Amino acid sequence: MATNQEVEDTDETQLEGSAQARIDTWTTSIEIAKKHLIDGVGFGAIGYILRDTGMNLGLTHTKDSTHNTYLRVLAEMGIIGLALFLYLIWRCWLLSLAGVRAARTRFDRQLGIGLGGATIAMMVNCWFGDRFFEFDIMCAYWMVCALVNDVVNRQHEEVAA
Repeated sequence: MATNQEVEDTDETQLEGSAQARIDTWTTSIEIAKKHLIDGVGFGAIGYILRDTGMNLGLTHTKDSTHNTYLRVLAEMGIIGLALFLYLIWRCWLLSLAGVRAARTRFDRQLGIGLGGATIAMMVNCWFGDRFFEFDIMCAYWMVCALVNDVVNRQHEEVAA
């Protein structure tokens, strides 16, 4: 309800400005992805063409960021890039489960659980934001992945020995 506004002198409602901008930007991103489904437009290029493409579609509220990592990856790297991105997320989820199973200490178990929670949070965040490629945000996530990977590798070394 907070994203709707009443139109003056009518009984109609319309989306509030930022919500409309997000919808217009997503619509534009989908149109770009349709035109470049296999290869995409190139990594980092979406910001340069979103507004112009949105204007050509008659969408006046298009922003220069997709505000959706999945749409960004699809538009920039095509369907193959999106499939690889989803595979990467899936492997991070499996790493968290392996970390919980391989844990020998309480701390190691909490690392695995934390990575699982962070992966779920990152997946949800990717729907409503375009922050996956921000170094400052994702650096801690990748460090936790490395720590959990070390826990799993140590457990495999113990089993092999």
